[in-house]
Amino acid sequence: VHALKYQHKSNVGLYLGEKIGETIYSIEKFSTIDLLVPVPLHHKKKFIRGYNQSEIIAKGIAKKLNVKIDNNILKRNKNTKTQTKKNKLSRWESIQSLFEVSEIKNYKHIAIVDDVKSIHTILLDFTKDVWQYISMEYFKQRIVAGEVGSSAMPHKVNPIDFENAEGNLGIANALLEYLSAKLPISRLQRDLTDSTVLRNIGVPFGHSLLAMQNLQKGLGKLIVNEKAMDADLEASWAVVAEGIQTILRRESYPQPYEALKALTRTNEGITRSTIAAFIETLDVSEDVKDELRALRPQTYTGK
Repeated sequence: VHALKYQHKSNVGLYLGEKIGETIYSIEKFSTIDLLVPVPLHHKKKFIRGYNQSEIIAKGIAKKLNVKIDNNILKRNKNTKTQTKKNKLSRWESIQSLFEVSEIKNYKHIAIVDDVKSIHTILLDFTKDVWQYISMEYFKQRIVAGEVGSSAMPHKVNPIDFENAEGNLGIANALLEYLSAKLPISRLQRDLTDSTVLRNIGVPFGHSLLAMQNLQKGLGKLIVNEKAMDADLEASWAVVAEGIQTILRRESYPQPYEALKALTRTNEGITRSTIAAFIETLDVSEDVKDELRALRPQTYTGK
């Protein structure tokens, strides 16, 4: 993957794409794909590299699946640095408004194609997030008859599928990192160690496939625990302060940020009644107050 992206070896991408296509050809959930959409590079980066590695991989997949590719549905608006070594928050901030989607017609099953290691990195964060949400009881897991839980806590349902997925994705990325560092190099053009390494080129993809299977199995067990989410949101009325501030700014209310800061930046809990009492003190119309009273932690999304 490193050779494909940074060593100008586009034939590697075509080979990978064909192998991916061969692997997924007989899998039922991929049988209905009728369009591939490569994740685009920024035009400056594509000019320097000479090609988009996702397009090359997509060509290999399309060749085996006999489907079309559309390079125009997704448009990249910003030129970003590599995401693989950034933490979750940094990646999230860097991809805001990164892509623009054009109108999609006459296609039912569209597959997005990105390079393997980037996908693994995203899925690694996803597995960790779901594991955390399970520990916070935002998600429960379906109980499987006869399944053994924790050896010390028989009542516990372990998030084993997400833990297995995380482990397999980590191993896959570590192996891909080594392969990308090793294969482009040959000592004095006589080094044959690559023959040993190449025998293991399928191993990271094996771990990747296992991780996908683990994730699919784990996601099938998840049950949303609305009571736990609602309880946490009900205890977090401070989150609507942003919405109140936005509405007050729209109404040209004097120093809305300072007013909300004085209300919320204390060591006291912010409750429904705290917010309600604050709204009553505001010098705004009754219609605006009704709009403010309608704000709820459970429904406020920042818009």
